Amino acid sequence: GALSLNYAAYAAPVKKLGVCGVSVDYMSAGSVRETDDTGVQTGTMNLSDTAVSAGCAKKFGGWGLGVSYKFISSKLAASASAHAFDAGVLSPAYAGGRLSFAAALLNFGGSIKYEEKAERLPFALKAGAAYKLGARTSLAADDFDGGEKTVAGIPLFLRDRGRRKLA
Repeated sequence: GALSLNYAAYAAPVKKLGVCGVSVDYMSAGSVRETDDTGVQTGTMNLSDTAVSAGCAKKFGGWGLGVSYKFISSKLAASASAHAFDAGVLSPAYAGGRLSFAAALLNFGGSIKYEEKAERLPFALKAGAAYKLGARTSLAADDFDGGEKTVAGIPLFLRDRGRRKLA
């Protein structure tokens, strides 16, 4: 089947809570062949995963702290669901406001059960750093795949984000 990835998110400032947001991730592998132990096709099945998240982040004494809850639904040969939490911290800016560090705990407390045995979600500790090169560019690096890979890049911000306040 054809792989389809879809994502939607919204975030806004909320009085006393900081910035809160919601997101939906959906992945579908479409229709795939279902086979028995000998490789004989017994039918087809549709594979998909959905994650719905909601969370908030706020600054405390220069530190950014955030937490989110997520509900995960997965459909393989059987359907399963899980609940988990993510949490993150962003350091105050150093080196004249140009350098910052971050860390995140992902999939804390969740397990998923397809048939008989529950499996823990892949817990991860991620870390990263960013150095502001100019008004619209930064050099950023973070670990990826549980520390097995390090990713670096230079994101370019195409426009300034407008600020809004909620009543």
